[in-house]
Amino acid sequence: MKVDWGFVSPSFITNRNSATCILTNPFILIHANKILTEDVVKQAIRPRRPLLIVAEDVETELVRSLRRSYRGKSKLCVVKPPKCERNGKAIMQDLAVFTGGEVVTGESDMNFVPQMLGSCKEVKVSQDEMVIIGGSGGQEDIEERRKELKFSIMSSTSNDELKLLEKRLAKFSCEVAYFKVGGDSCAEVFKYCCRVYNAITASLAALDGGIVAGGGVALLHASKELEKLHTSWYNEKKKRNNRMLGVHLVQKALKAPVCSIAHAAGFDYSVVVEKLLEQDNPDLGYDPAKGEFIDLIECGNVDAALLVDFELNDVAWHSNCNFGTRCLELQSSKGTQTEKEACDLANECSLA
Repeated sequence: MKVDWGFVSPSFITNRNSATCILTNPFILIHANKILTEDVVKQAIRPRRPLLIVAEDVETELVRSLRRSYRGKSKLCVVKPPKCERNGKAIMQDLAVFTGGEVVTGESDMNFVPQMLGSCKEVKVSQDEMVIIGGSGGQEDIEERRKELKFSIMSSTSNDELKLLEKRLAKFSCEVAYFKVGGDSCAEVFKYCCRVYNAITASLAALDGGIVAGGGVALLHASKELEKLHTSWYNEKKKRNNRMLGVHLVQKALKAPVCSIAHAAGFDYSVVVEKLLEQDNPDLGYDPAKGEFIDLIECGNVDAALLVDFELNDVAWHSNCNFGTRCLELQSSKGTQTEKEACDLANECSLA
């Protein structure tokens, strides 16, 4: 289970490289109120077992006292929800079900027993999130909690409350995967880690916003929609229709990825683009390796829709800046350019 709550102090960090606190096989004390004294903590501490404290708040002096008292004896970490958290107590109840413990309240402080502690296989806490792996909660209790959340979702009438309930339900369905990345050197390990991170990010974006055909095919078919715009715009002061010029530039940019792929493979990109635009299937793309047209979705060549949308918005923003300032920095592969060469290149880009 992953919760967006972090530790109260960086002094609890056990792994300096990742700036996280990792506790193996810990007990978990969940307190619904602010902890003012050390009495409950002393009862919860067990020899050779780390302790994770999840509370609404903890007295600052108490945190310092705990670090001093248990330094070198027991691993300890204190977590509290952010001030903007609206359903902190409900999430604590979810944590108690997931870890097999009970939520300690102000009234039950005096009746606290170690059996009220939860446990798990491992917990990883950073500055702004906590991941609990292998909670000891019973499967029947977890299923019952999920049914309660589903019923609350069905009977909810508020959109904000509905989103919070769906988030809580999703936390019970979370699973954790470990990726072990290796290499012959630090640079190679870093390169592979970046690839894994990019793949995970793209997968999350695809889950959130869906997928489209890859290889620039989705952008190519999107260029056909621009042809539906009115072509009757005309500016009497200028011979050139500025609006239609903008449409033409966007169409050219949307076709560029497919053109680049076909050209790099040694094919006539104009023929490839023409044949793809004639197709009614928007998932149909060109495979340069086989030299044939294939369904990209079935072959697994996809892009995250959110990523494509972000790239289009980013390019549009930069283009708007260039047109608004009437300034564009151009550089050829040769490095330095004369003023005449720069003007010729600008004319080719239809921006001069």
